[in-house]
Amino acid sequence: LRDALAKSQAAMLELEKLRVESSQSAEAIDLLTDEVSRLQEALAEKEAAYVSVKEAQQSAEARALNLDKKLQEASDKLMAHAKRDAELEGMYLATVAEVESLRE
Repeated sequence: LRDALAKSQAAMLELEKLRVESSQSAEAIDLLTDEVSRLQEALAEKEAAYVSVKEAQQSAEARALNLDKKLQEASDKLMAHAKRDAELEGMYLATVAEVESLRE
């Protein structure tokens, strides 16, 4: 009977030890689950920030292309005006030369 009682008490101690370990494991699992949730939230925030930066980069690239196109158009117009100015100056000089020759 004593032997059975001792075995029973040992089994009860082992059971209590297992309950404590189980409780600690459950707490550890809860802590790990919370940490995983925090990491997932942080990852989602970083992914959203990446998408936002990527969209801003694409927008900036589109604006740069648009500005480059406008700059090219302005340059073409300036070249056309310079060419026209040179033509008009040539016509003016020819007219001045013709007037001078007529005066003589």
